[in-house]
Amino acid sequence: APFTDREWVVEGLAIRGYLYPLFVAGVYGLTGGVHPELAQPVQAIVFLPLTTLLIFAAGREAFSRRVGLTAAWLFALWFPAVWHTRLLYTETLLALLMALLLALLAAAIARGSPRFALSAGAVASLLAVSHPSYQLLWVVVGISLAIHFWLTGKQHLRLVGFYALGTLPVILSYVALT
Repeated sequence: APFTDREWVVEGLAIRGYLYPLFVAGVYGLTGGVHPELAQPVQAIVFLPLTTLLIFAAGREAFSRRVGLTAAWLFALWFPAVWHTRLLYTETLLALLMALLLALLAAAIARGSPRFALSAGAVASLLAVSHPSYQLLWVVVGISLAIHFWLTGKQHLRLVGFYALGTLPVILSYVALT
């Protein structure tokens, strides 16, 4: 059957990273067999609402409660997000991770929080190893943060260091495994 054999798993690891296959393997492990139809409800019931909530949090932190609500509603009503939960696509997990990254970056910038910057670095590096399109995202975000803080005032420039520190465990472990 498609999307259930070892070839799919190996191919997924080669071109998509290991995070989504780990999620699918976790569902299979919990259900005692290959049940792709059980991964879909998890994506729909857990990933989609959590992504919507994180989009709200990012909009609220960066701008206002109204912007957060508008962004969350626009995502919640976006049909492809719902459609992707019916399939074994990495897009549902990627959307969740991107929303988490945006929420953490918005909180780090708005609050000047090293903890949020460190967490944002870890999430950015997880995205880098989750999908080939995001391999250099952690670098681009780090450079963007540095430029932002340089132009707006150096008082939070130290957050770039915390962000970079957050990327190290995932990036270094991925390099060691390959």
